[in-house]
Amino acid sequence: MKILILSPEYPPIYGGIGNHVQNLCKKYVENGHEVTILTRAEVKNKKKIKFIRLKHFRLPLMSSRFFGIKAFKYLRNNFQKFEIVHLMHPMVFFSKQQYEFLKEKNLQIVSTFHGTVKSEMNAIKKYNSYKSLIDYGILIFGKIVMRYEQIALDYSNKLITVSKHNKIDILKNYKCKREIKIIYNGIDPYKTFKKVKNDNHILLFVGRFVGRKNIFLLPHIAKYLSKDKLIKFEFVLVGKGPLMKTFIKYINDMGIQKYFRIFSNLSDIQLEKIFLKAKLFVFPTNYEAQGIVLLEAIRSRTPCIVSKVGGIPEMIKHKKNGLLINKITAKNFAIEISKLLKDKKKYSLMSKNCRVEKKFQWDFIAKETLMYYQK
Repeated sequence: MKILILSPEYPPIYGGIGNHVQNLCKKYVENGHEVTILTRAEVKNKKKIKFIRLKHFRLPLMSSRFFGIKAFKYLRNNFQKFEIVHLMHPMVFFSKQQYEFLKEKNLQIVSTFHGTVKSEMNAIKKYNSYKSLIDYGILIFGKIVMRYEQIALDYSNKLITVSKHNKIDILKNYKCKREIKIIYNGIDPYKTFKKVKNDNHILLFVGRFVGRKNIFLLPHIAKYLSKDKLIKFEFVLVGKGPLMKTFIKYINDMGIQKYFRIFSNLSDIQLEKIFLKAKLFVFPTNYEAQGIVLLEAIRSRTPCIVSKVGGIPEMIKHKKNGLLINKITAKNFAIEISKLLKDKKKYSLMSKNCRVEKKFQWDFIAKETLMYYQK
């Protein structure tokens, strides 16, 4: 098949959707399909995939529409080259008229919803956390973008979402009578690996420095844990974003900077090494449709202590491969972290239970998606 993927995110522009597109398209090419990606990323390692770089006006959340305008201009002149047009939401949106044009050209339009703006708006409003420019953009432009999400639901030939929770959210907050196929984000399991032991327990967080990830709870968790003289720990944070400088100032003002190390722009290999060194993956997020970072933790046999929100319980099974925190407070996280670090038997069992299920593996995901294209 001749497949066009629309995704502003793609490595070296990192994010969950970029990771998804990279791995999905790798499997497509391995199966003999022709793949073209429209993206704003400048990609150097192309690996038999054609990339078209689109530059567009940037504005929090509304960038999705500006990218869609640029993408449609390309498609209007090149539609005959493709059979499938696959959009990654909420990163790109078309208007009703643009969808109608593409459908007149007999293109199969597939939309994957990696989350919904409505759910992100609800999470930002519900929790009293620091807000970034991106978070404010969601609150200001959210209702406009919801209209574009509804258009995508109405005019796409096929709909995919990445978790049962997200499907429920769509059916609750939008009008949709079409089938919505659940195909998860994924990861390739290690064939062989070895956990790295450390005397100082590494508590790992990987994600963007934005308000809805609830990163400012981590210093308060560290403050609680610092009172427990029986455990040695440090938080390792991997990521970047608009609140990074604010966060660094915050931990310095609290006087607990010695418990934190922060990294940005790591290679995939460097990140894998950190996961293998980590004792626990700590993720107090306020919203997550279905995070790939949790699968990275599971792959490295790193138990997760995480918020019970969104699609997270579909990957993290309470007391099996991690712990789900119902009430998201620093004290609740600190108590469970401390208890698990002290209970070696329980920790060892959880670590052994960290295995990547078939439905979360890229070979299966690519096969399911390709079959759905042809259905």
